[in-house]
Amino acid sequence: MKSLLYSLFVILAFCSPVYADQTSDVALQNKIDQLFIVGFRGMTFDTAPEAQKMLSETNVGGVILFDYDTPTKSYDRNIKTKPQTVSLIKDLQSHAKTPLFISIDEEGGKVSRLKRVSGFTPILSASKLSLKSDKQVQAIAKGLGVVLSGYGFNMNFAPVLDVNVNKKSPAIGAVGRSFSHLQSVVTRKGIAFSKGLEQSNIVPVGKHYPGHGSAVGDTHKGFVDITKTFKQYELAPFKKACESGIPSIMVGHLYDSRVDNKYPATLSKAHMDRLKSLGCTSQVFITDDVDMKALTQEYSRHDILVNAFNAGIDIVIASNNIGAYNPDQFFVNRKIVFDAVKAGDISEIRINEAYNKVITLKQKFKIVK
Repeated sequence: MKSLLYSLFVILAFCSPVYADQTSDVALQNKIDQLFIVGFRGMTFDTAPEAQKMLSETNVGGVILFDYDTPTKSYDRNIKTKPQTVSLIKDLQSHAKTPLFISIDEEGGKVSRLKRVSGFTPILSASKLSLKSDKQVQAIAKGLGVVLSGYGFNMNFAPVLDVNVNKKSPAIGAVGRSFSHLQSVVTRKGIAFSKGLEQSNIVPVGKHYPGHGSAVGDTHKGFVDITKTFKQYELAPFKKACESGIPSIMVGHLYDSRVDNKYPATLSKAHMDRLKSLGCTSQVFITDDVDMKALTQEYSRHDILVNAFNAGIDIVIASNNIGAYNPDQFFVNRKIVFDAVKAGDISEIRINEAYNKVITLKQKFKIVK
């Protein structure tokens, strides 16, 4: 009799509204967690307490690995040797509740996180790759993808689709990150690079919509206004890349008052609606790093996250590698979004949409089954 009563109690408890709310909250938090790619310190899993905590207590969607730790100005972040990096990535994946995006900035030229690894030969910068044929660019990117896959990476924040409007642009033209001043060349080479990565089962991410190539400033360092410098043809590579099937687009923290007189592209529904009007509808939309000063000097973290998701962003990158390192950063970010959904500031429909796009992308690239 006692056993029967206990069973009835358990059934009633599990069916109660309180329990249903709790399980609904857990499901919501798990979905929100998938919408973040985060950074942490540690060369090994055993020496990465923040990574251990995130993977044991959350359903975080991905990580971004670096060789250089910006706050300490030293090459002691995550990447030192190939065996060490392979081991770290294997441990991260083995402890993840959902298989992770393991991402990296490996554009070639100046932007190479593996450049100091023995045995790794960086590919040419975009400006130099532009001298190669489209077929050669695709083959080079495919080879890079094979190398990245060998480490355990499955996402690369490349190709750069910015047109070299201003050759002195500190973040793009001045450091050889654009394929060309001609949008047609940027389009062809960018699509070829993207297809090469995809052939090696690496998720390519075209960047930085709406176009960073005309900017006179660097979003890492502060607010960047492209209102007077942006050219409409800078949109063409993003439009054509989406038409070609590129799976993901990175959105930059670029302010253009003609589109939105309040927010930069990452936080702007108007900017994101224009991106969709170009034919970019199925792509996963990823922010540039929200720790960049273009955002942190202008907006609260609450406003950044709420506006980004409401604008149509699907994944937020928070590298924890620009300002002071915060070991609890991801826990702060996920709580802000969860609380915003519960308060009605972000709709659960929007979270579900973003989550479904993320999981679909992981399935396409066989990251999850």
